[in-house]
Amino acid sequence: MEIAIQSSKTVKPAYGGSRSWDTQAMEVVPLTAFDELVNEYMSSIHAFYPPAPSNAAMEEGLAKALAEHREWAGKLTADRSTGRRAILLNDAGARFIEATADVALEAVMPLLTPSSALVQRLHPSISDGTAEELMLVQITRFACGSLVLGHTMHHAVGDGFAICQCLLAWGQATRGVAIDPLPVHDRESFFVPRDPPKVEFEHRGVELTVPEEDKNPSNINDDDASNNDVLVTHKLHFSREFISDLKSAASAGMPRPYSLMQCLMAHLWRCITMARGLTGDKSMIRKRHMLLTEEILEQNPSLCAHMAPSLDARHDIVVAEVPKLGRAAAEVALKEWGRPRSQVTHLVFCTYSGVDMPGADYQLTRLLGLRPSVSRLMLYQQGCFAGGTVLRVAKDLAENNRGARVLVVCSEINAIMFRGPSEAHLDSLVGQTLFGDGAAAVIVGADADEPVERPLFQLVSARQSIVPDSEGAIEGHLREAGLTFHLLKDVPGLIAGNIERALEDAFAAIGVSDWNSIFWVVHPGGPAILDKVEATVGLDATRMRASRHVLSEYGNMSSACVLFILDEVRRRSLEDGCSTTGEGMDWGVLFGFGPGLTMETVVLRSAPITGGPAA
Repeated sequence: MEIAIQSSKTVKPAYGGSRSWDTQAMEVVPLTAFDELVNEYMSSIHAFYPPAPSNAAMEEGLAKALAEHREWAGKLTADRSTGRRAILLNDAGARFIEATADVALEAVMPLLTPSSALVQRLHPSISDGTAEELMLVQITRFACGSLVLGHTMHHAVGDGFAICQCLLAWGQATRGVAIDPLPVHDRESFFVPRDPPKVEFEHRGVELTVPEEDKNPSNINDDDASNNDVLVTHKLHFSREFISDLKSAASAGMPRPYSLMQCLMAHLWRCITMARGLTGDKSMIRKRHMLLTEEILEQNPSLCAHMAPSLDARHDIVVAEVPKLGRAAAEVALKEWGRPRSQVTHLVFCTYSGVDMPGADYQLTRLLGLRPSVSRLMLYQQGCFAGGTVLRVAKDLAENNRGARVLVVCSEINAIMFRGPSEAHLDSLVGQTLFGDGAAAVIVGADADEPVERPLFQLVSARQSIVPDSEGAIEGHLREAGLTFHLLKDVPGLIAGNIERALEDAFAAIGVSDWNSIFWVVHPGGPAILDKVEATVGLDATRMRASRHVLSEYGNMSSACVLFILDEVRRRSLEDGCSTTGEGMDWGVLFGFGPGLTMETVVLRSAPITGGPAA
């Protein structure tokens, strides 16, 4: 095979009417701390079967792309104000090489190893050290009409992702469509090193390994730090059969298959996280319980897509199953209460899982065999704060209706919002990693009939509030695609910024100000919320033990979570031999957080641990 160079020229940015650059205001782009680590070129090749755009069209497209990705048309220099390396935006241009090959592409496929002589001839060479451009590209036309694009680009200007974004822009400009996304130009402000540095993962010993010969202390020179900075590059080869099987497995049941790149990157990421020992991710969730099974998903493939119309299928599932799950929890609560269910006067049922008439409260009344005259209240679409809401409502009902016994049931099934991932909606993906199914029930009443009834906790006060400046922080919208979940702001930060005020308002009349002297029941919307609250008010690690346990074992079950945590606090108190149901403490607090951003605050008082039925 003979590859002949036909031309080599410089292509400069072609500025049109509008652009995102202010060419007058910016002369240099300072390199970030990451950019400063490298001083080498990266090369890659991409092969395309016909039809392909003409060389002239590709040259014109490159000029337009360089108008947005202007760094690649500049040169490395020293910033006159700081002395640090920077990219001079002089629009010097990129090297554009045209070449031809006298054989069909099929004749040389596969292209063997990156170091083979053939591959080396398909991208611009910088072996002689004379390259001045930061971006060099070569277009090689094969006899069959196929095209191979080879590029050699300076690593200090961009990493692999930045290079891909530039190439994407080139392709878009060549096709005559708008460049999207536009690059970030003010890179320095995005990558300011933390001061002091914060190491969240120790890469040495896991990804960066010391060669065996350097592990011998006699070989280590204290003055030579390079002994600990040896990088090993691993080159992987994935067979065509492996990739085909991977793509088939990942795309099973999906209305549209994932791309080869998506499947391969997901596979590599899973392997990397397993090697790091991070298979549980940062969710801190060890397991979750879900109604959805592979069989159900195979029967309803629209549930696996990100936004496929699927509301009917979802509703068919949750309308039938939410009352059944609620019944299971209610039966346990009624049995522990120990009194006839005919003495239940009120039912408060809460779920975000669907809407129906008659509602889940009606269905549960029939399933449990409650009196037809029981007073029912159905709370739909409240979200994660509603565990506090149902207790507040039940408290009001019990205190204002003599002899009332309120059965509170929270039943949540994730099928209404479960969906496949989308790169454009990572907030939705967060929800998929956190939410699980669960139901909890409790009996609330005033003036307990002791010793027949044994109170577990006293609801001293309850209040609901909207967190200031939090509009849109958490949202859920019922659509044809089911319930969509959106996180739009720093939810942990918003909660932590208002938690102390909520505590002060709740406990001012009681005279409690030591937050480590009370037991805590905090809705575990995610580990970041628990971490932020814990750090803000200076809690001992044991205060959040019950909340973290429920998150680990069940995930985020929305309204049911705080009732699970209350039961966990009670259980641990019994196991540890504490004097009260509140881990030996008298006072406690329950927090619910959810859409709005809405905060429910309930002040609790524990009960002495004695024998007898519970209420």
